[in-house]
Amino acid sequence: MKRITAVLIFITIIFGFISCAMDTRIHKTLSLTLDREPALTIENNTGHPIALTGPVRSAVSDGRSTVFQPTATTQNVEITYTIGHVSFAEQVTWNNVDATVSLTKRPPSVTVVNNTGHQVNITAPVSQAVNIDARSSFLVNPGQDRNLIINYTIGQVQFTEQAIWNNVDLTVTLRRPPTVTIINRTGHSVNLTVPVRRSLANTDTTSEIVSPSQGRNITVSYQIGNLELTEQATLNAEGATVTLTRAPPRLTIVNNTGETIFAFSMRQAQVTGGSSWTGGNIIDAGNRRVRLGNRTDANQRQHTIISGDAMVFWMEDITLGGDRFDIRIDGVSGNTYVQSNVQIRSDMTIRFTQSDRPR
Repeated sequence: MKRITAVLIFITIIFGFISCAMDTRIHKTLSLTLDREPALTIENNTGHPIALTGPVRSAVSDGRSTVFQPTATTQNVEITYTIGHVSFAEQVTWNNVDATVSLTKRPPSVTVVNNTGHQVNITAPVSQAVNIDARSSFLVNPGQDRNLIINYTIGQVQFTEQAIWNNVDLTVTLRRPPTVTIINRTGHSVNLTVPVRRSLANTDTTSEIVSPSQGRNITVSYQIGNLELTEQATLNAEGATVTLTRAPPRLTIVNNTGETIFAFSMRQAQVTGGSSWTGGNIIDAGNRRVRLGNRTDANQRQHTIISGDAMVFWMEDITLGGDRFDIRIDGVSGNTYVQSNVQIRSDMTIRFTQSDRPR
């Protein structure tokens, strides 16, 4: 029995030595397995996404990193990268141990603050939209001229903002542009033609951005019927308000020529020579109102004004601008009668006599 016990003790001791040896070998094996080459970690702390171009090629987002293992034990490593279209380089000395290099170089940026009250579209030096009360940034090439010009549009109106750039971050604030407020008090619907093309019903109001090219003197042009009218205003820092009150006047033509009149014509007042006449046959429109027709159209119901009678002509029926006109009537005998440079800003009566025949 004692002999069996001794044998078991001996076997236990042998297994203990074997177990220790295996643990040692496994430990050494694991240690060898975990061994690796030292690495260089490249961190992007530029505030922008970068494109690494050397010694490896990789896209690295801002705040992220990438790992590179140099082949030589000791060397100077040049790390090159681009942000947008601008290239940068940073140097690091590699001593065959784990190391980290932080990339911080970046081009200066321009931040555009939109305080215009409108969405703007930057057209130069970059192309991007900036919402109301928002801001947008873009990078500037270090070779940029010191006079930085930012072109932008609000709607169809072009603006330019200039700033002095000293190769450092810059903020440019776009201010609210002046506007012209147009109020229609003509008693008619109007078609605005300057500074913008749009319809405006009677009593309606519209506000339009003023182009810097217009200067301080603002002209508002509009049409009622075929007649174009204008109003003027002076622009201040806040803008201007223009109330449209002019309406096409009614022109009463009294025929005291001694003969019957069959045609009526007008043109803008001419100093010397001039444009062709606009007009035609007198067509009865009822209620003593007349309109003009084509003189060659035999199917029209032509109307005549006998001597001593009158006709009422609505100025919106003729395509003319301004407020000074030359006026002509034609008699059935072939005579013409002309009054020149007549200013018409409100309803008025004009009397034609034999003295109005051109000499």
